[in-house]
Parts: sequence; structure tokens; C-alpha cells
Amino acid sequence: MMNKGNGGEDFTYILYKMFLEKINIKEDDLDNKTIAHIKKQCEKAKLNFSNNKIISVKCNISDNIYESSIHIDDYRKSCELILSKLRKPIEKSLKDSKTRLSEIDEIILVGGGTKLPIIRKFVGKIFGRVPNISINPDEAVVRGVALQCAIKERDKYIKEVVLTDVCPFSLGIEISIEHRGNIRKDGYFTPIIERNTVIPVSRTERFYTTYDNQNRVLVQGCTKNIRENIELLLIIF
Repeated sequence: MMNKGNGGEDFTYILYKMFLEKINIKEDDLDNKTIAHIKKQCEKAKLNFSNNKIISVKCNISDNIYESSIHIDDYRKSCELILSKLRKPIEKSLKDSKTRLSEIDEIILVGGGTKLPIIRKFVGKIFGRVPNISINPDEAVVRGVALQCAIKERDKYIKEVVLTDVCPFSLGIEISIEHRGNIRKDGYFTPIIERNTVIPVSRTERFYTTYDNQNRVLVQGCTKNIRENIELLLIIF
């Protein structure tokens, strides 16, 4: 089972599972504090893959020291599933933007997870060239967050800066449709903001109540494939 985190945390979780398997300890036999300690040590050890093919994970578990070595080739094999999941959004982004690989000037990696050699090599295979790793991947993320916050706060020093993005999913609400014989069925998706729409964006759509004199409406937001657990109850006067 994959970790419920994302990005670099998923790769740490794989190393964590490999370590437990090597020392022959089951996760169910560990308390939360010990699990957190092992994951922290795995996170530190994972960074050593940047300069070494073999890393060592060492942990204190129930006053006993456990240590195990892991080769990057074995780690790469264990990461094949998550790496294959990274390929689809990359290819989809290229297809949606109608961009050919030859039109891309440079591949720049940002985010702490891109420090891993297996990710750099994976990206290099997809794009057919060595990615640019001269930029500090952690600092790039922090700078982006700071810039986004400044834009939200309408900072006067960046009033000329405009950031745009696209909506990755079609966003809309669930509606009901009347069929023949006055049979009404729920569960139909109506998009309000289509996928790949440039954001920020504003949309206004008009919907009607199902029955006359209806005084309450349940609005359930969802994407095309996922119904979110967010419900709004509107009182109509």
C-alpha cells in the first residue's frame, strides 16, 4: 500500500518498507513513535543516494540497533510502480498543450524529490535529454510559494507579475435529469470549469430546482471522475 503522502514522501515510504523487510520486522508490531523515527532515518538515508549507490539505514528500535544497506538498483526496482505513475501526467500535459519534445528548450527539475538520481534519470529518458539540475530544487519551490503569497497580498513590488496556470480537472456539480415517464435520476455530472481552462477564472452557471416550491438544494461539488465529500446546503427564499 502506498503512503498517503505525496511526492518525496512516497519515495521515502518505499525505502521505509524495504528497510522493515530487510530487518524482518512487521509494521503492525511498531508504535507510531517508532514508525516516525524509522521514516525520519529513511528520509535522511535517501538523500545519500545523490552521491552513493549503496546507502545505510540505521535505527534504534526497542533499544536495539538495526542497520541495513540498500543498493540503488534494488531501490529503483521497488520504485518502478510510482515512476510509471509519473509518466502519465507528463505525457498528458504535453498532449494537452500540443507541445512537441523538440519545442522544449530546457527541462528544469524543482522540488526535493528531484534530488534522487532515479527521478533525474527517469525524466531524462522521457524527454531524451539530461535535465537541468543547476537550480536548487528546494529553493525554487520556496521562491514560488513566496511569489504566490505576494500576489495574493497584492504586494506593490510585484504588481507587474502575473502567474497563470490551468485547471487539471473539469470542475462542476452533480445534477439530476428527468427521463421519459417523469422518471428522474441523480448522479449526472455537469462541468462548470472545463479541464485545461486558464486560471484564475470565474464562471457563472444557472441551475433550477427539481420540483416546484422546492425550498432546499443540496449542492455537491465534484470532478468528472471523483465526487468530493463537500456538500453545501442552500436555503432558498
